[in-house]
Amino acid sequence: AFNTASNWSGNLVPASSGVTTSLTFSGWSAATPIITFANSFQANSLTFNGSNVNYQLTGVGGAVLGLGSGGITANGGATITLLSSLPIQLLANQTWQATNATDLLAQGVISGAFKITKTGNFGLTLSAANTFSGGFSLNDGELYLGTSSTGTPGAVTSGPVGTGTLTFGTSQTLGVNGAATTL
Repeated sequence: AFNTASNWSGNLVPASSGVTTSLTFSGWSAATPIITFANSFQANSLTFNGSNVNYQLTGVGGAVLGLGSGGITANGGATITLLSSLPIQLLANQTWQATNATDLLAQGVISGAFKITKTGNFGLTLSAANTFSGGFSLNDGELYLGTSSTGTPGAVTSGPVGTGTLTFGTSQTLGVNGAATTL
């Protein structure tokens, strides 16, 4: 469990701070480590290292993960699943990036008034009715949308890329309802 001191380097559970705390996950012996947040927690950044590892982050008891300007970084081909039981609150504009064909699946609702920028050649799946309003920028790789937007044209109230503007770089892939299109 997240709050177990022996699970952390130095036997010390990290302090919650969206400005200073950076969580790094690596060296897991299990192929599918499940990290359970029993309380809401704020981190400036999340970093995942390792190949052939499927990290799963989950929450219980209404826990929410606040994520600061450091965003999410994945290295080495790990798959990261932010389960629907762990909503994400954006605390600042941020970049979600990865290397070596990593997949990131965000199943929980993402909220906040900030922007996500996706960089790196990896697949990102957004499958909740997200409400974050800062926009989404797809700079590299693939984006898969697993739900429909709600609202009216020009007044979206929720959707996989939130309620802000969706922008594209060059030559990205957008997948909607299982069909991929290269833009």
